[in-house]
Order: sequence, then C-alpha cells, then structure tokens
Amino acid sequence: MRDYYTPRLLPRILGGEKLPPPPNVAELNRVQPKVEVLAVVAQSESPGLVTVTVKVSNVEENGKQSGAQDLRVFRNGQLVAFKEGPLALDQNGEATLTFPNIQLAHNASDTNKSIFTAYAFNRESGEEPDGRTGLSAGEAAGAKAEKRLHRLHRCQ
Repeated sequence: MRDYYTPRLLPRILGGEKLPPPPNVAELNRVQPKVEVLAVVAQSESPGLVTVTVKVSNVEENGKQSGAQDLRVFRNGQLVAFKEGPLALDQNGEATLTFPNIQLAHNASDTNKSIFTAYAFNRESGEEPDGRTGLSAGEAAGAKAEKRLHRLHRCQ
C-alpha cells in the first residue's frame, strides 16, 4: 500500500509536478509465507509465562517465491513478540523461531484462553494472518496448548 501513497499529492498535481507512475498491481508478488504456531508451552519456573514457537515457510506459486520478513506474534490480538527484517530460511525454505517469556493474559481462565496468532510479511510487504493456538491459565501449570492452524485469506 505504501507504494500508492504520495505525500502532498494534491498540491503537487496542482503545481504541475510530473509524478512517476504507480507500480502495476498485476505485477506485485502476492505470494504469502505460511506461518504456523507450533507450540505454546508453559514455563515451569515462571508461572504465567509461556514460550511460543513459530514456524515460517516459504511458499512458491506461479514461479514466485514468498520469502518471509517481519514476523509478528500476537496474544488475543495484542502484539507480544516480533522479529524485524528478513527471516533466515534454511535449505528447505523454513525457519523456526522461539519467543520465551511471553506473559499470558491476566484474565486467561479455563474458559477464556489466550489465543496466540502469528503472521509474517512477504518480500513485497503484504501480510497474511495465519497460525493460531491457545493456552488457558489452567493449562499453564505445565501442559501444552492445543495446536490448530487457521488459514485466513483476505478479500481484496
């Protein structure tokens, strides 16, 4: 989207400035990396803290590679961890990152889980919400959270 934002557009047009053409939308790399929350594990030495493990995978579609950068981890929609910049993918096009010392939501109970969501941007900086998993305060005593993968696609 930032490629289509031009600061002070109207005054520049009225001033007769020749603006460069915007990028062609059809040529943008819209391939999104696959992101999955592999595990949310309670830290036995620190009640209320968990370690979140996230796997990011390169995706290839129509000869284009997604790449991966700027990984974000959310707890109930709130940013709790991130890794800025390009992610170093292995020879299989995957990276596994671990984020320790993430606090569960204060109101997380057995009926109100902390839902962890992660997404990453592709090389063209388009986002794709992806993996999510949850852990309640009752499970934080040492049990692993259930693992689920929800792949969401935005209509554009």
